[in-house]
This record gives sequence, C-alpha cells and structure tokens, in this order.
Amino acid sequence: MRPSASAVNAAEPHPAWRGLLSSGAVVGLGLAVEVVSQFARTLILARLLGASEFGLVASVNTLYAVVDMVSFIGIDRYIIFSPQGGDPEALGAAHSLSLLRGVVSAALILALALPTAALVGARDHASGFAVLAIVPLLRGATHLGIIRIQRSGCFWPAAAAEAFGSLAGLIATVAAALLTRDFTALLWGLGIQAAVAVLLSHVLSFGTAYRCSFSSGHFRAALSFGLPLMGNGLALAAAFQLDRMVIGAWLGVVELGIYGLSMAIIVQPISLLMRLANTAWQPRLSAAWHQDKSGLFPSLVAHIGRFGAALGAAGAAIAVCIGSPFVQLAFGDGYFASDTFFFIMASVILARLCRGALNLLGLAIGRTSDLMLSNLAGAIALPATIAAFFIHPRIESAALGGLIGEILSCVALTVLLRPYCAAPAIALIRDFAKATIVPFLSGATVLLTAPDLRLRVAVAVAGLLVCLGTTVLNRNTSGATKRPTC
Repeated sequence: MRPSASAVNAAEPHPAWRGLLSSGAVVGLGLAVEVVSQFARTLILARLLGASEFGLVASVNTLYAVVDMVSFIGIDRYIIFSPQGGDPEALGAAHSLSLLRGVVSAALILALALPTAALVGARDHASGFAVLAIVPLLRGATHLGIIRIQRSGCFWPAAAAEAFGSLAGLIATVAAALLTRDFTALLWGLGIQAAVAVLLSHVLSFGTAYRCSFSSGHFRAALSFGLPLMGNGLALAAAFQLDRMVIGAWLGVVELGIYGLSMAIIVQPISLLMRLANTAWQPRLSAAWHQDKSGLFPSLVAHIGRFGAALGAAGAAIAVCIGSPFVQLAFGDGYFASDTFFFIMASVILARLCRGALNLLGLAIGRTSDLMLSNLAGAIALPATIAAFFIHPRIESAALGGLIGEILSCVALTVLLRPYCAAPAIALIRDFAKATIVPFLSGATVLLTAPDLRLRVAVAVAGLLVCLGTTVLNRNTSGATKRPTC
C-alpha cells in the first residue's frame, strides 16, 4: 500500500510500544535474511576455498568496508532526520549525492587495489581487487524513495530490496565458487547483490520519480549533516578494519582468513543489529527529539539500553562458551581461534553494541560531529594493535586493540553527548556495564575448567536464561522505574 504524501513528509513519534515492535519486526525479518545469506556465503567460501584463498576473500571484504566507511555521508539518515527530508527537492539532492559517492568510492577502490593486494602478499591478484569498484558504482544509483517512505513507518520496501539482493548474491557466490574455486566468487556475489538491490529499490519506490537535483539549500544541509560522518568513517576504518591489514602483512593471508572468519561470525550479526536499530528506531527517536525531548525521547532510549544490553550479554556469553569449537566444527580443522580470543571478543561484543546505541542516540539528535570525534578517539585501536603485535604477534592482540578502541569511543561519545542529553547517555553506559557480569562469569568458567562441548553448551544456555530472565524482570518493573530526562 502506497503511503500518502502527508504521511511521508512528517516523521511523527508514536508512543505505542506495539508500533515500535511491528516496525522492528519488518526490518528484522529483512535483516534476518541478510544475516543468514551472509553467514551461508561465508560458510560456503570457507569450505570450498580453504584458509589461504579465504584470506583473499577477507582482504577484499576489508577493502570494500574501508572505502564504504570513508565515503559514508549518511544520505539516507539525513532524509530521516531532517524535517524537510520528505520534500522532492531533498530527495533529488540525495540522489545526486548518492551518485557522487558511488563514483568517489569506485575511484578509491581502483587507487587502493594494488597497495592492498601488495600489503597482504597477493600482488598478482590486484586486478581482481580492482573489479570491486563496480559494486559502489551500482550502489550509487539506488532509488532513495524506499528510504523516504520510512518517515511514515513503511519499512518493508527497503527491507525487501536488501533481502532479495542478499539472496541473489548468495546464489551467485555459490555458483561462482563451484566454477572458479577462488576469491573472485565473492566479487560475483557482491556485484549481483548490489544490482538486484538497486533494481528493486526503483521498482518498490511506489512510482516516485527518480531524478537528481542540485538545490543549494538541500545540498548544504545534507553536507552539513553528512561530512562529519566521513571523518567518522575514516576513524571507524582505522579502528575496526585496518587491523586486518596489519594481520595480513604480519602473519600472512592464512591467519588473516582465520581472523576474518572468526570476526565475521561475531561482527556481521552486530552490524546488522545496528542497522536494524538505526532503521527502525531513528525515525521515532528523531521525531521524539524534535517534539518531546523530556518525555517520549528518554523513554525510548531507556528501552534501547535495557534490551540492547540484555541481547549483548546473551550473545557475548554464547560467543565465549562455544565460539572456538564452533569455528572448527562449522568451517573445518584448518580454522582455529583460541578461547582467549573469544573471551576478549565477548567484551568487544558488548562494547560495540554500547557504541552502536550511543551512535543511534547521537544520530537521532543530529550530533554527527560528535560521532566523528568519538570514533577518532576509538582509532587508538590501530596503534594499540600494532604495539601489541610487537609483544605478542597473534590474533588475540588484534582483538585486544579493538576492545581498547571500542571502550575509548564509548567514553568519548558519552562525554560529548552530556551537554545535550546527559541522563539517557549515562543510563546506556550503566545498562551495558551491568551486562558484562554474565559473559565474564561464563568466560571465566570456560578458561579455568576447559570443559567439553556439552558442558560449554550448558554454560552458554545458563547464561542465556539469566539474560532472558533479567529482561523479563526489567520489562515487568519498567512501569515503576523513573525515566531519565534530558
């Protein structure tokens, strides 16, 4: 059903919790398809290609992620945040910026293809890395009408476009992997995924005309909102992506493949959860910030903190208990990551979800410059990783460097947001700090006793039940809890 123009042009806050759940369910279903598709792609490539060739897959993924972060200017988020984001001129300006971003991203990939391949010892494959430039060019032509209608609470077109794109990409990856048996299968998958998603974005935009505009007013407003996010993306790339290049240069593509695979089973779900939160919650948070800063807004933030912390604690407990045996069982004996690595990564899970919640808070109130500054603080992860490699050149050092960066980023963003919305930001930190108890106890049990797989699963289930019980208890008592105010 096509939303009315008036509905599209006004992102109204909705006090009903049921409305939030239904929005999240639609987005969550689409993202669930993406999670399963990405995990299946990772599993198939790891099984068919082996650790060495999968290291090249991890290198290509890193190159794409770095360029995507550095060129990110939040065009879709601006459409949601801005009170004028539903205007046709604003949509046209967004399309122009999206196309420009695609061209810039493609140029960056072409420029970085040879250095990246040489850094990980794969200079002969530089041409394959360069082919990746096709993906951002395709993505630049996305019809942002499917983002514009999210202002009215209509999320399924964008979710459907990405979900069907992910499925098409998975099919293309499997076919290419069976034929080529090398890392280029990933390039085919990413290209087909982008092409199908872009095509569906045009089909599902309800007849909204696709056109570009160069309205100076909307351009300035969008760039004012988005340019700080480019610095933010550069900081994120330095803090949470370039560690892979350090591993590849220091330890080789085999260890890079193991690290990339271990990180993928943790980071991919977290990234998609953040996308779910940003897509489903930002429209309501931004609208509440504009209209009810001291009532509805802190109430919504409180929900995010409680449920996000419980979800993070459950995921961290599962990772620390069964992460190491799961990697070998799922992907083969050639892949191994220690319990110590997953113990550190359990903390990374909670810290990254906390940072994601704080980022959502900052994004909802338009403080994109604060997001950039906080992630610049988090960029200490890269030099921390390099320093740790001089002492202990193993993937555990990279995990520790990432954890340091995540914690510093959370602390910095909390400080930066205090002048605008102090209590909700501090409440988020408090919720996630309390959530560390369950995974810490679970991890300590695993490290001290080295249990077999059945006992590991039992400890993980116990931690999961504790998190579930805490969530239910918090929900039942939330009505009597005083909401933080700005």
